[in-house]
Amino acid sequence: MLLTGAHDAAAEALIHHLERTSSGPVEVLTDATRLSQAPEGATVVLLNAKHFATWLNLFRTVVRSRRLVLLLWCTAEDLQTLKLRAQDFFDWVSLTVTVPPHEPSFVRDALAACTQDASVLALHHAPSPPAGFSVVDLRQGYAAIRELIRAGPVWLTGVHAADELLSVLVAHAEARPRHGVVLADPGVLEASIQALDARPAPWAEATEHLASLGVASPGVEAARRALNPAQTLAEAPSPVVVVSNGEWTQLLEFVREGVGPDALGLAERLGLVAAEGVWRAEGVQRDGVPTIPLGSYGAGRSVEGLRALRAELERAGDERDAARASLHLADLLHRGGEPEEALRLLREEALPVFVRLGDTHQEAITMGQIANVLEARGQLDEALRIRREEVFPAFERLGNVQGKAVTMGQIADVLQARGQLDEALQI
Repeated sequence: MLLTGAHDAAAEALIHHLERTSSGPVEVLTDATRLSQAPEGATVVLLNAKHFATWLNLFRTVVRSRRLVLLLWCTAEDLQTLKLRAQDFFDWVSLTVTVPPHEPSFVRDALAACTQDASVLALHHAPSPPAGFSVVDLRQGYAAIRELIRAGPVWLTGVHAADELLSVLVAHAEARPRHGVVLADPGVLEASIQALDARPAPWAEATEHLASLGVASPGVEAARRALNPAQTLAEAPSPVVVVSNGEWTQLLEFVREGVGPDALGLAERLGLVAAEGVWRAEGVQRDGVPTIPLGSYGAGRSVEGLRALRAELERAGDERDAARASLHLADLLHRGGEPEEALRLLREEALPVFVRLGDTHQEAITMGQIANVLEARGQLDEALRIRREEVFPAFERLGNVQGKAVTMGQIADVLQARGQLDEALQI
């Protein structure tokens, strides 16, 4: 029998069916020459048939003499090879069946658990969203995502950087009631999140790996395990960066207890702009500090307006936000032709505050702005040093994939400006 259109997600269902209906033992082979050693009357699923087309053509009588029920697990490529190189054997086939689509059971079970436990699940090579999930893109914003998680299970796309992932985890922690969230093909993961490769392991590869471990009937056992890569391969693929950050854990604990001053302060420290903006708009503030909308720090303000805002924040004792206002003020001064004053603000007003507060994210942003001003003044060597030795390592410690990518692009620009084209192209 030819099983055409074979895809490995169907292996578990096939073996389950054969074990219920076959009168003899069931075996799975990756080498056709071992058919002569199969028990008489066995039902045998043969993988890799295309590699043994000539042998099958010459020794097909082995199947009849040992009274085997032979099923050839064939992709389109396998089928074409057998037609060309084993014509006699191909003509001898009694039945052809097209394998219907299947979803790997380990993915189905993980999705059910995610829904039941209201947990977060990451799927690499994610399939189409199942019924019951709202399909959401990260660009819909923090408030919308939080409300959708409250309404039901969410299938979320567009998570590529660490700060984006943290925003989703915080929205999930804040949602009451909370439902499951599936991250479809994320670019970064937090260490505690369950992650699965939704593709089944290649059946032949899984069979050979289990055989190397001495597992009995390795091909059958691989199918029983649904070809879950984590259970059937030496090492399941992990295509993304994994972040482990104690401050993330602390923030999520604050949020689960109820968003308040502690959560807002730590969100600011971590640069979680999306959640911070929503919380401020909803009236959350740090103890004794007036709520000032996040967008007011820079957008639409003049130099004088920003100076007044900074003074107001300083009087309120909010040194972090005063330093952030200094960042925006320095940017306006730099673009307005006052690089010296911009550098002074960055080095003397903003940077010391962020260093003292241990705010690595804002410190990296400030150093990046200093490098921008230096680059515009032609001080390329110092700008390059700052980005390589201070900005990039900071984003790397934070797991900020987007920040690292932007910084590497800026480093490449400086190298190109210095005429180091080969080195720039290697980045």
